[in-house]
Amino acid sequence: MLCFINDKLIDEDQAMISINDRGFMFGDGIFETCHISNSKILDFTSHLKRLDKGLKSLEIKAKTSNLLEKSTKLIKENNIKDGILRLSISRGIGSNGFLPCQDIKPNIIIQTKYFKDLINKNITLAISKKITLFSKSILNKHKTANSLNYILAKIDSHKNGFFDNILLNENNEICETSSANIFIVKNNLILTPSLECGLLSGTKRQKIIDICQQNVDLKIKETKITINDLKNCDEVFISNSSFLILAVNAIKIDNNLIKFTEDKISKNLRNRLLIKLQNEL
Repeated sequence: MLCFINDKLIDEDQAMISINDRGFMFGDGIFETCHISNSKILDFTSHLKRLDKGLKSLEIKAKTSNLLEKSTKLIKENNIKDGILRLSISRGIGSNGFLPCQDIKPNIIIQTKYFKDLINKNITLAISKKITLFSKSILNKHKTANSLNYILAKIDSHKNGFFDNILLNENNEICETSSANIFIVKNNLILTPSLECGLLSGTKRQKIIDICQQNVDLKIKETKITINDLKNCDEVFISNSSFLILAVNAIKIDNNLIKFTEDKISKNLRNRLLIKLQNEL
């Protein structure tokens, strides 16, 4: 498998970065994960927009205008039909402790990976007891390379036999899982945590909101969601760029396993999302 490191196309087995790269030393960087379908990158514009916003917020000066061209070339070289594209940008090499040197040159890495479809997997979630997200944190708003909150939450969920953990903020409001945005359905109304709760603005989350706002048969509201709301809803699903939309089968809350048998809205939305993404290519 080939990858890009800056402008160099190289075999992944021979790809190297310096031990002085700030992405390695401090997690000082940002990344995006995109879905590849039929050798095309779905929703690349939204990912690039979020990437540029994150770079600006972290004050990393990196050229992104040629990322689509390079990514398309890499997909062709690796003969990827359905898979994942990952864009990683570190601040680069040069540090005075935490303070980066002036005129530092970012490192840009582009990779492709094969994708395992999870559509028929049993998805059971739990509430994280280890990690709390803080609603005002800038780190929650961008896909930073320093993702330790999400890593620890994912490790904990797998240790206990769950697909993922649901993260709460300091007010015990639902934010997201370690790797996806979350939606609940009650009486045909779709609810999803508002961004002010301290979660990542997922590109597929926004597409789902757009679809609901454009179709009168789907109603959605961004709001504050509690654990009590989870206990009393009809359907739960999660979304990200890798698997798009997955219905949740059960959530462990305290010592009780709350099961969900409904998935008609998540199936409906998944079909509409796929159509929308394909039409935008």
